[in-house]
Amino acid sequence: MGDKKFEELLHLDKKVAMAFVIDTSSSMENDMSHVREYIEQLLLEQERSGVSAVYIVTTYADPVIGPTKVFRSSSSLVGYLNSLSVRIGGDCEEKTCYGMMNAMYNANFNRKGNAAMYVFTDAGSKDCAMQTTTIIRTLQWTKASAYFIIFDSCRLNIDPNYVQIARNTGGFCLLVRDNAVYNITDTVTARSRVTP
Repeated sequence: MGDKKFEELLHLDKKVAMAFVIDTSSSMENDMSHVREYIEQLLLEQERSGVSAVYIVTTYADPVIGPTKVFRSSSSLVGYLNSLSVRIGGDCEEKTCYGMMNAMYNANFNRKGNAAMYVFTDAGSKDCAMQTTTIIRTLQWTKASAYFIIFDSCRLNIDPNYVQIARNTGGFCLLVRDNAVYNITDTVTARSRVTP
């Protein structure tokens, strides 16, 4: 992404909140190492930018949402990520939006003004149809963007709710398939923009 692009993307000047919402259902077993690699790359770019950060991590695997943990140093965050393991679930539909809301309503996220949320999953949602508008409006109010990194090990089609959230918050959806990364934000049909 590059240091300058990273700063522009998050409108950074002093401090940022970075939330990582991670699907830890059993179907993610082969993707967890890629999740760690992606987050570590984001941390490198954030540290090179000279901007300090607070890190929020929420895990989810239906029916369990959370815990949500807050870290003040990247080394503590990486240590926690290395301890994560997959668990129950794996039915290709997870409670993604409840996981997002757990992170979004954490005081360390919504008070910053400079915030970004990264969602890692291989599944569609079973709860976003009812929560998408709330999530979009809350992220718009906090001036935060949502970025979805979607692995194709569980399903091939992309949940249009993810695209709608990304489009309406200035984020994007990336599809990771066959060792390649595709930006599918503008190629998946989603509903019209939501305005506050």
